[in-house]
Amino acid sequence: MKDDVALTATYLRRPEKGSLQDSQRLTIMTRKDSYMVGEEVRVAHVREVIEPGRNLYVMGPKPVVGEYVDGLLYGQAIVDGNDAFTPKEYDGRVAKSPGIDDNFEITAYRFARSGSHEICWRPGRWCSNTLKIWVRG
Repeated sequence: MKDDVALTATYLRRPEKGSLQDSQRLTIMTRKDSYMVGEEVRVAHVREVIEPGRNLYVMGPKPVVGEYVDGLLYGQAIVDGNDAFTPKEYDGRVAKSPGIDDNFEITAYRFARSGSHEICWRPGRWCSNTLKIWVRG
């Protein structure tokens, strides 16, 4: 979607990003932080690696694993302690860090109840920023 591409393009200008962990940061973003009940909330994902020499699998979109909404896991979890960012099968361009990989699937949610909701991307031992979404009735 055109709006999704525009959203990920704002990453470098965003003040709120995930914390630096093991020379990388995970950040999730939405277009806004307030939605109506039933309105689609689209979440973009970015992995930034600042240490030189790591692999970035920049083709995709790749599946998002370890995303939590209001504390509950949605989608896939990491299995057998695998690195969330090293695909088991991959036939695409590999870039070396430092760099940014924003070619992950967009996840989408619709909230049926008003109030505050939280979304966090926690693949394995890494953790993104936490989005706080306000839903109005």
